[in-house]
Amino acid sequence: MAWKSVFPSSNSPARKQACRRAAKICPPPPPWKCPRTFTGDLLQEPVEKLLRENHPDAIVAGLFLWWADDVARKLHIPRLQFNGTGFFPMCIYHTLREHKPYENVESEYEEFVVPCLPDEVKLTRRKLPEETKDEDKSPFAETVRKILLSQSKSLGIIVNSFYELEPAYARHYREVVGEKAWHVGPVSLFNKSNEEKTNRGLENSSEDDNCLSWLNSKKPNSVVYVCFGSMAIFSAAQLLEIAKGLESSGQEFVWVVREKAKDQGKVNWLPDGFESRIQGRGLIINGWAPKC
Repeated sequence: MAWKSVFPSSNSPARKQACRRAAKICPPPPPWKCPRTFTGDLLQEPVEKLLRENHPDAIVAGLFLWWADDVARKLHIPRLQFNGTGFFPMCIYHTLREHKPYENVESEYEEFVVPCLPDEVKLTRRKLPEETKDEDKSPFAETVRKILLSQSKSLGIIVNSFYELEPAYARHYREVVGEKAWHVGPVSLFNKSNEEKTNRGLENSSEDDNCLSWLNSKKPNSVVYVCFGSMAIFSAAQLLEIAKGLESSGQEFVWVVREKAKDQGKVNWLPDGFESRIQGRGLIINGWAPKC
């Protein structure tokens, strides 16, 4: 079917209105909370239309698409929630909301034990998101409540994990938390060809080949992979410290840096002469690193 008839184009009034709504509701920072977290409900109507035309047997939707449960009920089909984080963080999150151990400490840096888990896990209030430790002050708290309500109404949760990776927490989630869950991971194995594994949905680039060739020239288990994920944004000063640490370590490394760093601008945050000094020992990749 024609997807343009269902989802608005980038120049459509609906798309522009959605962007304006997102800017008002969730101004940066932090960037990971906007805009899709707060404006995902704008997809409800076109997705419902799409599903009515294609008559699916069930819906599998990510946890931020909390409205998918309402759509499933209208269509009289089951809805399952997809969670890509794994059982361990799901168990921790449930226990934090249930027992609130962070309320028993006197400072942001005092450690507390997360109770009722298979292992001893210690955290500090400093490491918790605002919507967990202070719901009244977090604009994200209402979205979390919608997600949890939707989760309670769904048939169960599909988790990007596998039993052998975290057996104690897979059992804990089913037996202690008491919710239906199926581990179907690692989902990344769905991509079979090398092109799919390295592409990550982006266009091929010569940088992929250069990285893999560079790695193949090194001894096994000799290269450190440095990557903080797609949501981590560092300042130029922080990137400078990471660069200094990698250089002084004497270790061979691949360092993946996001294309745009916070307050980086056009400032050359690398130490003077850094690239020449680590030539042959280190490789810096901007954007995505090939995965294979």
